[in-house]
Amino acid sequence: MAVPAHDARIVFYQEGLTMTDTIPASSEKRAKKVKFLWFFYVFAIVASAAGTLLRLAVLLYDYDYELGLYKSDAVLPQIFRAVLIVCVAALLTTIKAGGQAGLPGRLLPVGRLLTFISALAGFSMFATVVMQLLMKLSFEISLQGWKSTLASGLEVAMQVFALPSALYFIVMAVRQNPYRPSTAALGFFPVLWAAAYLMCVYFDTSTTLNNPLRILEQASLIMVMVFMLMELRCLVGKAKPHIYITFGMIVMVMVTSASLPTFLLTLAMKMKVSVDTIFDATKLCIAAYAAVRVADMIRAAGKSEAQTEGMADIQSGGTSEN
Repeated sequence: MAVPAHDARIVFYQEGLTMTDTIPASSEKRAKKVKFLWFFYVFAIVASAAGTLLRLAVLLYDYDYELGLYKSDAVLPQIFRAVLIVCVAALLTTIKAGGQAGLPGRLLPVGRLLTFISALAGFSMFATVVMQLLMKLSFEISLQGWKSTLASGLEVAMQVFALPSALYFIVMAVRQNPYRPSTAALGFFPVLWAAAYLMCVYFDTSTTLNNPLRILEQASLIMVMVFMLMELRCLVGKAKPHIYITFGMIVMVMVTSASLPTFLLTLAMKMKVSVDTIFDATKLCIAAYAAVRVADMIRAAGKSEAQTEGMADIQSGGTSEN
């Protein structure tokens, strides 16, 4: 009996018995999961653009810069909040699909685009620390007793952790193969930097605890910290690729919505440069880094290691590092 080649089932007749090969069906199911992931990747890009425009409108029309709060009876902030929550909740559904899509368990070799973005993230982080020191910008952290020492140490820790974090992104750009012990060692520092930055924002007394800018910044830093932690797991052989790409897409939405509007308003001189906005460029570079990493992981789903290395060679112009 002839069976069409495109049929997901291959039927064998032997001694009156029927056997069905389920491997092609699994491949078809995996292909559907990959398409599902691509759909949500595009969704994350659209959500990032929508979140940026909404928050830009909120900051221009419905935010009181003197009080540090939204204006009373403002509708746009509620719409922005609802859109952001729905988008993040929708992206969390990709965890299950990612686990069935055959995602690679290793970070892919660095291509040309990722080389540029990773280097940009590293240099922007280093330049931001230098600019912060030159402008003498600091968080207003006022704690009593031994806690005051902790408070002053938090900001110093953030700046200290930023330097090896910048080096991590630069090294990641230079090395096509990220699997080196030194790269894994440096991979701890972006997580520590995000954690120290988060604590500085939390204890900062220059804004109120319910300041919407502050709340969104803390949420975006938590997402950055989780994403970089998942990348570190990849580097030490404990990869969770489905969680990695999920939080990568959430970082795209959260960081872009939080940092791009304030970055644009700072460039337009509508907002002052402060410790809350000085790292906006760096965080945007990290969001772009996450976007490229996620796209590479989805593109490599279901492919062998040799095929993914071939993809990296094409992206890097046919040259590879042994």
